[in-house]
Amino acid sequence: MTVAAAAPARSRAAANPWLVAAVVVVPTFMEVLDTTIAVVALRYIVGGLSATVDDGEWVLTSYLAANAIILPITGWLSAHLGRRNYFLASIAIFTLSSFLCGIAGSLGQLILFRVIQGLFHHLPSAGLPAHLCENSGRFPIF
Repeated sequence: MTVAAAAPARSRAAANPWLVAAVVVVPTFMEVLDTTIAVVALRYIVGGLSATVDDGEWVLTSYLAANAIILPITGWLSAHLGRRNYFLASIAIFTLSSFLCGIAGSLGQLILFRVIQGLFHHLPSAGLPAHLCENSGRFPIF
């Protein structure tokens, strides 16, 4: 028997817990940053799109409404797609929709892309406790 065959394959459970924490925390931080930027810059955004502040508030409202609609089914989606696949897909779609928000040429486009962001905003943050709980026993105690 060769040495390579005798050595056990490294499982996903043996991954560095700090790397797992970083992979989960960084996207969550980016989502919080995105939300904060939208709230702070709302009047500049609507001014740049020649819209009224009342119409511009739909940028925030649509995002929050989409998030509230999708949140109750995240457990079901995670169970059927797999938590890892669901997490990675949410990061990819959220990032793409963030880019699309940045290049939106009208208020309607911006609202549509914010709805997409809202549908995928909570996924990394919803996955954070699950990923960290799985690895909590492996973190060093200070």
